[in-house]
Amino acid sequence: MDDQSLAPHEHFEALAGIERLNKFSFSVSIVWQALQSLNVGDRPLRVLDIATGGGDIPIELFKRAQAKGYKWEFYGCDKSAVAIEFAGRKADSNDADVQFFQADALHEIAEDYDVTMTSLFTHHLDPPEVIRLIQLMKQRSKIMLLINDLERSASNYISVWLATRLLSNSRVVHHDGPVSVRAAFTCNEFAQMARKAGLIGFEIAPKFPCRLLLSYRTD
Repeated sequence: MDDQSLAPHEHFEALAGIERLNKFSFSVSIVWQALQSLNVGDRPLRVLDIATGGGDIPIELFKRAQAKGYKWEFYGCDKSAVAIEFAGRKADSNDADVQFFQADALHEIAEDYDVTMTSLFTHHLDPPEVIRLIQLMKQRSKIMLLINDLERSASNYISVWLATRLLSNSRVVHHDGPVSVRAAFTCNEFAQMARKAGLIGFEIAPKFPCRLLLSYRTD
């Protein structure tokens, strides 16, 4: 997915495969529960999904919020123009009012949001970049930041290897899934980076299957 020479049709196929993997790993439910814990109800809430990829998570969150009658606004940004095009098409086909824009998460997020979140992104980064991302998310989050990613372990490697082959025909997904688990962090490693980023009172826990979630209240 990080290969800039990847053909657009292969990129689209990979994004669709990641959407199926997100459904398999309950990514939307993991984040939705965290947002619900804020107890803001139908008060306006602006949420940015950083490195949104195909946009499936903010789109599904928008649909859940709409069903509840919540006046929540969802946005997604990604460095890839191909991903933003894919996400925009998906939002249109789902009649989802989610705004997507192109931006480099480590340098170009200039606006504040109530919540910033990211999924399946930090394993692409080195520890200093993760620390920088956490600091930026803290600066841009009025209420909460959420980081949802893979957790590195031998059992998760096997599970993801199998899931990528069962849920996608994309050669990119077949390669990137297991590689991503190897590149991911453990909860303890993530906690150390969060402390170095200046977070105090954060929560981090494994989430079945194969994920971890870091949450931090900034208000």
